[in-house]
Amino acid sequence: MKNLITFTAIALFAAGSAVQAQDIETPPTKTVHFADINLSSAQGAAKLYRRLELAAGMVCVQYPDSPDPSIRRAYDKCTHEAIERAVAKVDRPALNDYAALRGIAVLQTVARSK
Repeated sequence: MKNLITFTAIALFAAGSAVQAQDIETPPTKTVHFADINLSSAQGAAKLYRRLELAAGMVCVQYPDSPDPSIRRAYDKCTHEAIERAVAKVDRPALNDYAALRGIAVLQTVARSK
């Protein structure tokens, strides 16, 4: 189980559209597998980060492609936060470094059990 991440996004539209109750109760999720990636290398970190970006785009799909700047900001915020949470869950130095270079805050995680 440590070689997969599940993304979850809750759609809260500040742009004025209503979110149905069932959408909040069961937000979209996407599982990202990465057992095939060497996370001790920069290349591996880049590969996983790209998978995380794609998955974040999928779970934040409730924000349609729109010329409205407020909807675009909501989408950007949703994907950014989803990637932050995923990077924190993986908690590997190469991925943390790669994400930090792209403006993703490395969230503090609970110390790993030994």
